[in-house]
Amino acid sequence: MAARYDRTSMLAHSVIRQTILDVFSKTLSGAHDNEAELERRYALRFLTDATGEWADSRNMWCQMADIDADDLRDRLIDILDGKRDIEQPEDDKTFRLSGHDIARQVWSSFKRERALDARCERFNQGVQKTREQVQKEKELAARRRAAWAEAGQMIRDANERLLFGT
Repeated sequence: MAARYDRTSMLAHSVIRQTILDVFSKTLSGAHDNEAELERRYALRFLTDATGEWADSRNMWCQMADIDADDLRDRLIDILDGKRDIEQPEDDKTFRLSGHDIARQVWSSFKRERALDARCERFNQGVQKTREQVQKEKELAARRRAAWAEAGQMIRDANERLLFGT
């Protein structure tokens, strides 16, 4: 575990904080309109992917920050799904995490795309299985033809021996 005020820990906290800001801010600093949604999607993947490179990266940064990565992910998904809101200080009128609606719209679109990708992947696996089945059937048919040809040759050889006594 990282020390509380360790520079590595502070850097890790900053990375995680910035990623959360990228998801929940109304505007992203330094990003043009066409880049903002892409940056939000990268941040969403970092914060919510359960497996893969983004999840591995989140786990590494959370470990350096002494944060439970799974708990962070679960809480953020609850916020994105509308099950809870980010607690905002009542006296802060310039709260930076005021882009809930934007984040939830991107999250909704993101989830639909993931579901579609999963369906496509299952379909492609089915197609691949079908291709493999067709290939196996072709191989089996070729082996049957070869076996029949061999059996026919054996019968012809046997008949020839019987007829000519060789």
